[in-house]
Formats: sequence, C-alpha cells, structure tokens
Amino acid sequence: MYSSVPCSVCGQDYRNTPPQRIEVNGEIIEIQPAFGGAINWSDYVLLGLMHQEWQRPIAVNNNFDGMPTERQPSSRLLIVVLSWSLFESLIGRLLEAAMRPLPALLQELPLSYNLPSSSAITRRESYS
Repeated sequence: MYSSVPCSVCGQDYRNTPPQRIEVNGEIIEIQPAFGGAINWSDYVLLGLMHQEWQRPIAVNNNFDGMPTERQPSSRLLIVVLSWSLFESLIGRLLEAAMRPLPALLQELPLSYNLPSSSAITRRESYS
C-alpha cells in the first residue's frame, strides 16, 4: 500500500492516521500505524469461491468409481486448486514488486518458468 494516496478499494485516507497509544504493565507505548493494504478483486473472488466450496455439502455421487479407493481425489480438491491459484497470484505480485527497482532488462525475464504452476496438477499417474 502506498502511503501517499488513499486506498484504491475503500477510499480510506490513511495519510494522517495517528499512532496508537496502549498501556503495557503501566507503561504507555506508542505504536505506529501499519496496514496490510488492499488486495486485487481476483483475490476476493478466489477467497469467495474457496469459502463457497467449503460450505457446499459433499457430493453424494462419485465420479471416480472406477479408481481404487486410495487413488480417488478428495471431494474438497477444488479448495486446494483455488488455494494454489491464490498463492501463485500473490507470489507473482510479490516478485513483481521486489523486481521493480531492478534494471528494466531484468524485469522482462519470464518468471513463470521459475515458479511452480498449476500444470503440475494435470500430470497423470498410472493407476496400476
């Protein structure tokens, strides 16, 4: 979050937020304000989908009857996939922010080849 502009999501202006004073063991301590900042709308969508999937009743019908029981995927597998997508999104933005001060040539390197990706989920295993 940039402290020189209001929040892009809620519009709150944090520029003049005073420090908070709390008492600990009889001593007054001044704590400077700290904020996590706003996240992108896509992160809210992923979090909402994860919550919706968690609240959904477990499906009764099993589409994986032909597989051995120990090889069948969890009925909550979608939560794992959504969590991984959120993780990739957040890490990608973290790396972009960390590389911002670097020369432009280094910023153009394709980071996607160095990061784990969702394609690992599609790898097939033999069921023998």
